[in-house]
Amino acid sequence: MWFIVLLLLDLYLSSFLQLLLERAKITSRSDSMAHCRKSCRNCVAQTWLQSVSELGPKVWSTLHILDGDAYTGRYFMDPLFEMLKANPGQHGVVRTEGEEWYKLRKTSLKILKELGMGNNQMEHMVQQELDVLLKSICHDIEAQKIQSDHQEGSPKSLVKHNLVPSINLLAGSTINQVVFGFSFHGEKEGEFHKLKQLIADNGKKMVSPIISLVINFPFMRQLPVFSATLDVFDKTLSSVYAFFDQHIQARILEKGQSENKDMRNNSFVDQFLLEMEAAKGKPDEKYYGMHSLRTLCFDLFVAGQETTSSTMNFLVLYLLLDQRVQKKLHAELDKKVNSKRTITYSERTHLPYLNAVLNETMRLSNILPQNLIHKTMKDVRIQGHSIAKGTKIVPQISCVLFDEKLFPNAQEFIPERFLDSQGQLKKCEELIPFQ
Repeated sequence: MWFIVLLLLDLYLSSFLQLLLERAKITSRSDSMAHCRKSCRNCVAQTWLQSVSELGPKVWSTLHILDGDAYTGRYFMDPLFEMLKANPGQHGVVRTEGEEWYKLRKTSLKILKELGMGNNQMEHMVQQELDVLLKSICHDIEAQKIQSDHQEGSPKSLVKHNLVPSINLLAGSTINQVVFGFSFHGEKEGEFHKLKQLIADNGKKMVSPIISLVINFPFMRQLPVFSATLDVFDKTLSSVYAFFDQHIQARILEKGQSENKDMRNNSFVDQFLLEMEAAKGKPDEKYYGMHSLRTLCFDLFVAGQETTSSTMNFLVLYLLLDQRVQKKLHAELDKKVNSKRTITYSERTHLPYLNAVLNETMRLSNILPQNLIHKTMKDVRIQGHSIAKGTKIVPQISCVLFDEKLFPNAQEFIPERFLDSQGQLKKCEELIPFQ
C-alpha cells in the first residue's frame, strides 16, 4: 500500500516539477518580463507562483492612492482554509474583501481608537505591562545574585536572563488587554504560554512542505500522510479558537449577570458586542455575528503578538551585537531624557536616533519578507500591463528593504541611514516593513 502511495506521490511531484519547468520556459522566452525582473524597482514584475504578480514600491504606492479599492481583494491560503473545520467561511479582516471587509475594518479601527489607540490611555496600559516586565527581570537578576553568593567558585558579576519569553509575554499580555480586557500575569500566565505554543506549532506546519503541497494540489488531502498532518493542523487551530470562544462567552456572561449594562466596556470584545446589538435588524447585521467577532480576535491577537514580539526581540539582539549603536542610543537618552523616569510617546519627536534605530530594526529584521496576498477586484492596467480581475498581488517587501540602491550596505545594521546631515530623522517612503 505504501509503495502505491509513494509512487503516486512521485508522479504528483514530477507533474508539479514539469509544470514549473514549462512555466520557466514561458518566462525565459519573454524578453520584456526578463527586463522587468532586472529593473523591478519601479515597474511591474511577474513570478510564476501560480498566477501571482508583484509590484515595485513606487508603482504600488501610487496605485494605492489613486485606485486603492481595486487592490483590496484577499487571498490568504484559501485552498487550505476551505478544508478546515476550525473556522469555516471567510470572516474577520485578513480573509474578507468587499463590503464585509470595509465594514469590519472601519468598525475595528473605530473601536481601537475608542480604546485609546494613539493616545495616553493606550500608552498608560502599555506602561503598566512594561513595569511588570522590568520588575520581573530585576527580581530574576537579584535571585541569581543571591544564589551565586552562596555558591563557591561561581562568577559574582555574571547574570543570565533570557529576554525572549519576557518580551513575548509583554506583547501578548498587552494585546490581550486590548482584545479581552485582562493581562496574562499571575495565574493567567500559563494560558498565554499554552496559546503561544499552539500558534507556534501551527505556524511551523503552515510553511511545511506537506501543507504547501496540499495548498497547491488539494486532492492530495486524501493521501494518509497529508490527511494526518492536516487533521493535526485543524485540531490545533480549533484549540486556538476555543480560547477566544471561551473568553468571549465569559464576557457575555459577565455582562448579562450585571445590573449595569455599560459595565467595563474596556475591551475590543465588549465594544464589538455593542456593535452587534446596534446592527440587529439592519442590513449590516450579517457582518456583525459571532463568527466575525471570534475571527477578529484571532486576527488581532495572532498578527499583533507575533509581529510585535519578533520586532522587539530583534531590536534587543541588534543592540547586543552592536555596542556602537547601543552606546550612541544610550547617550541620546541620557542627554534628552532623565534616566530615572519613563520615556513617553510624546517625546519621540525629540529622540531622532531612537526613531532611526527602530526604523532600521524593522527594515533589517524583515519579519515577513513577503506581504499577505491581495487580489484585484476589477481589471486594471499598470504601466501598460493588463492585469485581470482576480489576479493575486503581492508587495514583495524584502526586495525593497534590501535594495542596495535604496539602502546601501543593506545587510548591515546602520540606523544613521535614516538621519539627515543635521542628525534629524528624515522621511523614507521606501521603508515599508510588515506591521
